[in-house]
Amino acid sequence: GDLRREGQQQHQQQRHGLRPADYSVMPVYVELTDHVQAAVPDGDIMPVFIHRDILASATASALDRQDHRRAPAWSAILLEVPEGEDGAEEDALLREGLRAAGCPRPQPFTLKQMTHLQLTSATFVHGGVAAISRALARMGVPLPPPDDYPHCLRCQLHRRIWTSSVGELLRHFDGSGGTSSGGGLGAVFVKPLDRRKRFTGFVVAQPDDLASHGLTRRAERLLCASVVRWLTEWRVYVAEGEVLACCNYAGDPALRVEPTVVQEGVAARSAAPGCPAGYALDYGVLDDAGRTTALVEFNDGFGLGAYPGVSAAQYTRLVMSRWQQLLAPLASHS
Repeated sequence: GDLRREGQQQHQQQRHGLRPADYSVMPVYVELTDHVQAAVPDGDIMPVFIHRDILASATASALDRQDHRRAPAWSAILLEVPEGEDGAEEDALLREGLRAAGCPRPQPFTLKQMTHLQLTSATFVHGGVAAISRALARMGVPLPPPDDYPHCLRCQLHRRIWTSSVGELLRHFDGSGGTSSGGGLGAVFVKPLDRRKRFTGFVVAQPDDLASHGLTRRAERLLCASVVRWLTEWRVYVAEGEVLACCNYAGDPALRVEPTVVQEGVAARSAAPGCPAGYALDYGVLDDAGRTTALVEFNDGFGLGAYPGVSAAQYTRLVMSRWQQLLAPLASHS
């Protein structure tokens, strides 16, 4: 009872130099998974003393997540018409998820029709990166810059990452496909640095590889990574800091990524300033001696691909929460 609580408080004060007034001793029921995790034996009652700052932060976080999960009152749903199989899976999942959520009937559109569409803070738009970019531009919302390898997750990459340009890479390579400088650069994996999804990442093993992929402008800026071999790759879908699904999309599906690494990555990215409300982390297992689980890349929640294993409800929640977050500045002024 009271004596036990007093003793526990004094014990905490002696250990950490914290005042009893800093702790809550009331029964509190609040979602604390982002901050505190207590292991309590089955059937036992254990007093848990929570610092008031942590309690306040956890409460605010839980309320914020609940607010995000409330389905916004969209006045219109605009879905870009898929081009062949590209985008068809995402379109089907969204239609099912929107229907289950009781949203208005989706209106299809093409990229050419974007300039004629009526867009407001109550309009939900989904499609490819080009369509999303144009929709946001029309509404005066800046497109978030690419962040394929977040700084807070650099420790999980387990490979070298750097920025370069087409011209710099060409100077590194000699005619035999090796390197004449750059400390034995060797083959390099490249992807666009500034323009999101301008091209799909690929391996440059010789100078001609750049030209064959249409990269002829020497000033074109590139995001580079040392080449590694992945045994398996998995996409982790996250909304409001909660893991929704983990889906294998390449390699051996029987080989799993290390859950602890994934949990740490999700926690770090979700706690970082400016984190998207919906996103995905791609993880893989490296073909090294320790079969290390490493981050493949980070994916923003808009224009996100859906792999088998993510449900309609999960995918819809993720992309809808991200779009709602992007339009939040507009909604606050409407």
